[in-house]
Amino acid sequence: MSRSNAVNDVLTMRIRAKHHLLWALSIYGAISLLFVDRALLGHLSDYYIGRETDPPMFMWYIRWWRYAFDHRINPFLTDLLWAPFGINLAWTTFVPLPSLISIPLQVTVGEPATYNIIVMLMPPLAAFSAFLLCRRVSGAFWPSVLGGYIFGFSPYMLGQVLAHLHMVAVFPVPLIALLALKKLDGEISARRFTIGLAALLTVQFLCSVELFATVTIVGRFSLFLALALFDSDARARLIDLIAPAIAGYAIAGAVLSPYLYYLLALGFPHGPIWSPGNFSGDLLNYFIPTEANLLGTFGFARAITKAFGGDIFENGAYIGIPLLIMIEVYRRPTWRTSTGKFLITMLAAAVVASFGPALRVAGEPGFPMPWAIVGQLPLISIALPVRFMMYAFLILGVMIAMWFATSTARRLTKCVAAAVILASIAPNPHASFWVSRLDIPAFFTDRSYAKELSPREIILPLPWGQRGNSMSWQMQSDMYFRMAGGWTGFSPFEFARMPVVKYFYGGIDLPEAGEQLKAYIARFGVQAVIADPKEANFESFKRTLDSLGVAALNEKGVWIYKIPRDSFAA
Repeated sequence: MSRSNAVNDVLTMRIRAKHHLLWALSIYGAISLLFVDRALLGHLSDYYIGRETDPPMFMWYIRWWRYAFDHRINPFLTDLLWAPFGINLAWTTFVPLPSLISIPLQVTVGEPATYNIIVMLMPPLAAFSAFLLCRRVSGAFWPSVLGGYIFGFSPYMLGQVLAHLHMVAVFPVPLIALLALKKLDGEISARRFTIGLAALLTVQFLCSVELFATVTIVGRFSLFLALALFDSDARARLIDLIAPAIAGYAIAGAVLSPYLYYLLALGFPHGPIWSPGNFSGDLLNYFIPTEANLLGTFGFARAITKAFGGDIFENGAYIGIPLLIMIEVYRRPTWRTSTGKFLITMLAAAVVASFGPALRVAGEPGFPMPWAIVGQLPLISIALPVRFMMYAFLILGVMIAMWFATSTARRLTKCVAAAVILASIAPNPHASFWVSRLDIPAFFTDRSYAKELSPREIILPLPWGQRGNSMSWQMQSDMYFRMAGGWTGFSPFEFARMPVVKYFYGGIDLPEAGEQLKAYIARFGVQAVIADPKEANFESFKRTLDSLGVAALNEKGVWIYKIPRDSFAA
């Protein structure tokens, strides 16, 4: 072969590789648009992907970073929420990186549309990064497309996309694995690996501290497992990976040092924020999907999944019969190899971790699982066990890509197997399932609040906390007022300990609710109560609010109770 022909062949391969990248990204984008995003066409600002009150919380976070920079204030501490004491936002899921890079978009289209666009990008980005990893280990295009899909549109992702922006920003995870493989194969130097790892870790940390923590744990476990399973040559290369990896973490730590200071220096939770037992994988969920998947929309599936603990966002452990069969199909010929043992063991470890402290069946806890011990460790105890299924689906994607690329099965057999897998984990086809209307009273959208409230006045928003849209109210007002409440993923102790809080949540019939409300108002310096009459318990709330003895104003979709200063101090 002449030199010119060799050069042409190389150029042709590079062009083909670039085309493959564009094709894969386009395929994932089209899938996301077809299933999840199409309901937003023409409604990018008045609807949002997801349900309940976590998505508006993330919209607030997105707006907060721009507000903090506009006003040159500390972005980690604020008294706009949980006034007058405020809150350290470092221990919330306030997604610094997506918020910062989206500022031009926020200025152009607003925070709700910005949130929607960011969420729309996350499944395709996750799938594409997994595609790159799968293509690396399989060397084949279509098997890698399938492997990327299994990760980016897994039941884990479909559940989390309904509520948790920080938990779908997973695209750095496959890229970290890809970077490690390139270093192990000698394609990149230790310096490039260190810099690349530091960059990916920093990105992951600024999207999700929890994912940063779990990817560190999973990465360490995978290193020890690989050292135990692979031969001496591979072990030597793995050992050579340790020093540059430590350097990468050191660089990331230096870059993130301001964040780490506020995360650790001012105190941090020493136990779970949410009960791990309520957010652990249910054994039946590994076979039966929730409504986030097509098969979960059938009556028999709904009857089973309604018994699961937690919520639809965190019940994404579904693997399904076809993928379980494929795991065994992959295991049989590869178990004798180091790679096969490594992948199968990693998958088993991720699944076992997702079970949490006790194996649950139809919501009922059974015998203890290893997480009962692991969950006692500092910091990692804050992670929710079922979220380790994200790593299980990444490993599954890699295994499936490798089998389809190397198996001697007939093309027709592979096509049928791929079709069955795709059908088994297909998303819910109903566009309305994926979106909710952003319902904000006119009192906040037409600036009526400026006539009734003073700047930085402390209000008590009802519904309270997670039950209401107070974060949207404040965001819409451009942080005009402060709130003796809010929703930040958890409630500060000073507020949660007040007896009236459970009444706000509708959990109890509180004796002397009016007196308890007065105590809350006096404790936190509330100057106005603003209540949404669409709240399910509004009639009960209104009787309690009327007992305050202050005039009520019904205006622009809300009830307003102005509280005279120090009126309930006694």
